[in-house]
Amino acid sequence: MKPIRTVVMALVFVSMCGIVSARASVNNEDLRSILGVQYGMLEDVQQYANAGNYAAIYASLADDYTGVVDRDRFLRVCERLKWTVRAIEIGKVTIHMSIAYAPVRAVSIAGSREIKIDTVVFWIKSKDGWKMLNFPFLDPNLPDFGAIPESLR
Repeated sequence: MKPIRTVVMALVFVSMCGIVSARASVNNEDLRSILGVQYGMLEDVQQYANAGNYAAIYASLADDYTGVVDRDRFLRVCERLKWTVRAIEIGKVTIHMSIAYAPVRAVSIAGSREIKIDTVVFWIKSKDGWKMLNFPFLDPNLPDFGAIPESLR
């Protein structure tokens, strides 16, 4: 019994190593096709934030969000804080019809503050494709839909 268990554990280990190395060798477009559009959107948020391309982030937000937080204010706050994302971990994306969600853990830098965030990100499918319904990355205690702390409005 023990040799069979050892062989099975070895096979599991080898297959897991193969999965990890295969995942490490694929590019962002491959990740989108394997893990879903939503995963790729969060990867883009990190890249855009670190490059200071806040307009691209705003363009990925749903109308429900942009109806509450206007573009100029969003861009002004992001630029004022020099907001970036140091790290982002994305859990399993769950999709139900036209709504998707995933647990996300991130570390953001806003101004001189490091912000650790454990949250759930929601997406909604519209005629233009998937859009982020919430944006909880700038401050862990955000009012309503999230992006702009009350003190900066």
